[in-house]
Amino acid sequence: MPGALPASLPDRMIPAPGPHLKPLGFERAEPQWMNYGDVIRILGTIVVVVGHVSDMMLYQSSGPGSLNGPGTYNWHVLNVWDAFSRWAVPIYIMLSGSLLLDPNRVESPSKFYHKRLMRIGAPLVFWSLFFMWLDVYYTGWRTARDPAYQVSHTVEWTFLSQKHWTDVWQLRPWNTHSWWDWFTYLVFYNPRQAWMNLLKGEPYVHLHFIFRIAGLYAFTPVLRVCLHHVPRKMVVASVITMLALSSADSVANNITGTEPSVFARFAPFLGYYLSGYLLRSVVLSKSQLLGCIVGFIASVAALAYGEELLVQHYVIDAGLKAVSGPPSMSMLLYDFLSPVRVVMAIFAWLVLVNLFRNPLPIGRWGRSTIRFWANTTLGLYLIHPLFRELWYLEAPMWTHRYVEKILLMHGSSYFHKVQTVLTQWTLHGINATWPTVWKGVPLTTLLVYIPSLIATIIIMRIPYVRRIAG
Repeated sequence: MPGALPASLPDRMIPAPGPHLKPLGFERAEPQWMNYGDVIRILGTIVVVVGHVSDMMLYQSSGPGSLNGPGTYNWHVLNVWDAFSRWAVPIYIMLSGSLLLDPNRVESPSKFYHKRLMRIGAPLVFWSLFFMWLDVYYTGWRTARDPAYQVSHTVEWTFLSQKHWTDVWQLRPWNTHSWWDWFTYLVFYNPRQAWMNLLKGEPYVHLHFIFRIAGLYAFTPVLRVCLHHVPRKMVVASVITMLALSSADSVANNITGTEPSVFARFAPFLGYYLSGYLLRSVVLSKSQLLGCIVGFIASVAALAYGEELLVQHYVIDAGLKAVSGPPSMSMLLYDFLSPVRVVMAIFAWLVLVNLFRNPLPIGRWGRSTIRFWANTTLGLYLIHPLFRELWYLEAPMWTHRYVEKILLMHGSSYFHKVQTVLTQWTLHGINATWPTVWKGVPLTTLLVYIPSLIATIIIMRIPYVRRIAG
């Protein structure tokens, strides 16, 4: 899914708030346990998978006989699913702020950094490199317009070299090059777009999160000190200003087509991070909770309908065949900090916090299961695109002999459904529109989520390797 000052400082050296400096009002001596944390992590991860299997088809190009391109029935349905899922990532950030920014957490900055590094350091390095490889050498999506990739798939055992750093490419026999030539070609040239994405802090579609959270962790100790002494009204005003400026920046980035680098990608999310702390103990009346639920539904509708209008104007009316992901005018509202998504995230947070504030009445065994399940969410989040891509593309050749054995077996009607799914996978791949868009989204979500959960549990049980699950 800590302390304000170093623990070595004696209490008398910590400045007490004066009459003009009042802390935020949490007088607990110990960090407060938030019962809603585990449930939010579990629900958030499920919804992320729903969004990712939906937007896999949302960016499909249209053409003669296309059933999934912009403006089609399938596209409209997937757009609603995708709009519904857009609260999940902001909620993750808000939950981190809710739990980690508590000034009552007593630990030195060095201890905090060590714990956070142990949690996200190995996952950040491993999954970045793994998905860069997947992006280039398995899916080929990042290199589809790369001359080297094109030739490597059309001319057997050839090598490309650049002459005088121009755009003129020459074919040369593979055996005329040293191992160093091959290394530089495979690591630095062929996946050059993947390295550029790493520099932007997004080596794969979902890994932006771990780079953002790493940047937020870097400033957490100093933020704790500030929150311990700064008046609440000042913090509220600062958070509102941050979110407003970040939303304006989001709109500007989609207009100009620009993105921040890996070093600044976290900064716009400071507003989410701090708002999670500010809103972590807000108690709503039944009427207020109902109002927030209505507000959340309205924000989903506004997001979906707004995207319909943008895609109609900037894609369909413009004669384009496919939607471009953010930053772009056609996907402006889907950006993480678009004004609609900010409002949606706040409504979703208030609803979930108040629905799951108290412990679930499921007994000790049930709560232990929820806690274990919640501990798998980071690893599951990191690994799930692998299974999404495996299902989306046709089954790898090495799986065919195993699938054929399963297809020859006899069993119940349920087993026959499994055989139907495997047949579809080997012939065409599986996506959110098969067999219909209404069945395809939940089916594909299960096919991605369950193997990801199993794989994460296995990884977590392997010594040393468990580090990559977070």
